[in-house]
Amino acid sequence: MFFRVALLFVFWVCAGARNPIVSNVGMADPHARAFGDSVYIYATHDYSNLNTDYRMDDWWIWKTTDLLSYEKVSVLNPSVSMKWTNVSTRHSCWATDAGEKAGNYFWYLSVGPTSVAVLKSERDPAGPWNDVLKRPLLSAELGDELKTQIRDPSILAYRGKRYIIFGTFTYYIAELGEDMMSLAEHPRLVQVRNALGNYGPGKTDDKPFLHVHDGSFYLSYGSFYSISESGPYGPYNFVGSFVATEAISPRFRSKPSAYNKSAPWWKNPDTQNRHGSFLHLHNQWYWFGCDISHSTDLKHPSYFRDVVAGYVHYFKNGSIAPVKIDEVGVGSYDARSRIEAENFFKASGVLKEESSVSSQGFHVKVDKNDSYLFYPNIMVPSKKPTIRFLGNFNSGSVRVEVNSQYACTVRAGLAAKVCKLPQYGNILNVRLQFSGNEEGIASFALDYFVLE
Repeated sequence: MFFRVALLFVFWVCAGARNPIVSNVGMADPHARAFGDSVYIYATHDYSNLNTDYRMDDWWIWKTTDLLSYEKVSVLNPSVSMKWTNVSTRHSCWATDAGEKAGNYFWYLSVGPTSVAVLKSERDPAGPWNDVLKRPLLSAELGDELKTQIRDPSILAYRGKRYIIFGTFTYYIAELGEDMMSLAEHPRLVQVRNALGNYGPGKTDDKPFLHVHDGSFYLSYGSFYSISESGPYGPYNFVGSFVATEAISPRFRSKPSAYNKSAPWWKNPDTQNRHGSFLHLHNQWYWFGCDISHSTDLKHPSYFRDVVAGYVHYFKNGSIAPVKIDEVGVGSYDARSRIEAENFFKASGVLKEESSVSSQGFHVKVDKNDSYLFYPNIMVPSKKPTIRFLGNFNSGSVRVEVNSQYACTVRAGLAAKVCKLPQYGNILNVRLQFSGNEEGIASFALDYFVLE
C-alpha cells in the first residue's frame, strides 16, 4: 500500500530563536539525511503534551533546504499503511532512519520496541511508501536469538555498501542486501570496549547511530560515542560525550534541582534523553538531537520532546568538541555576538582546524585559490554595519559579497582587516571569496568576524 501526506504545513521559525527547530509539536528522535541539496528529517512524533509515557501513533518526515524552515512532507500511520502490525504496537511508532540506493529510498521503522520494518519509495525521499515485505525485516524472534531488543535502526552508506545497526545495550550490525530490504549476512555482534553511558560503566543504550569522518567510524548512542579505526563492524573504543553543560545555553540546560554534584559525570542530566544523528551538508557537520528543556508537558517533559541542532567540530585526535546548544542554532547568525568562522553554512576549498590561539578552539584554514565561505541569514543590529575579521591573513585577498553584491575587498598585509558595508537591511547573506596573490598563493586562517 502506498501512503503519503504531503505539504501539510510549513514552520517558519522566528528570527533570533532557531532552536528548537520546530517548537511544541512533539518532533523527536531525529535522523537527518541529506539527499541532494535538501535535508529530510525522519522523526518520531510524541503524541501529546499530556503524555505520561512514550505514546507515538505515527512517523513523520520533515524537509528543509536552509535548516531554518521545515515542511512536514509525509506522515505514516501503521494502522493504515502497515495493517499486518499488531494493534498493541500502533501507539509505539519508535525511532526510524532512511537510506538510498540506485535512486530509490528506504524507510526503516521501529514497530514497537522489538522489531524493525522497511518501506520503499521510488525516486522520492518523502514517499509515497510501499510496504513490499508486509512483515518485519528484523523480527522480535531474531531479537530473542541475538539476545537484544531490536529497535532504533541506523543506516550507514560506505563504499557502495549499506549497513544497518540496531539493538538495545547489545548492538548488532549487518550488510543489507542489494534490494535494501533483506540482509546480506547474519547480524554480527558489535563490540564496544570500555562502554559507558547514562546507565553506567559497561553499558551503552538503545539509539545507535553510525557516521564516518576522516576515515574513522563513529558509533554514537545519545550523548555518548565510540570510535573504530577498523571499519563499520568495529571493534569500537569508548571516547566520551559530545554534550557538556558548559556548551549549553542556560535556557537549554536542565533545571538547577536536577543536578547532583556528587553523582558521576555520566549521570549529568544534560546528557540524558538525547537520541540524535549526525549530518554532513555543504562541507559542514551538524548534530540533530532530542531536547526537553522547552517541553510543554510540565509533568512528564521526557514524553513530549523537541529537536535542537548544533554544529559539529572534530579535534585533531578525532574526538568531538562539545556541541553548542543555544537559541541561535544553525543556518542563521546573530551579529550581536561574534560569528565563528568554522560555523559556516556552505564552503569550498577550506579546512576546519583545531587552533591553539582561538578561544573557541577552531579556525578555518584557506590555502586554495577561489575558495569560499558562506554565512546566510545574519541578523544585524544596524543597517550600515562594519565587518571586522580576526585571524591570520598571510597571502592573498578576500572579496566580501553581501546579498549577492560586491561590498569590499580585504587584503593580506593590512593592519586593519575592516570594511564598511553599504546599507543592505537587517538580514545579510555574506559570502567570502578567497583569492591568491600575484603568484596565486592564498594563505588564511580565519578565526571569526564581527558586524558592528
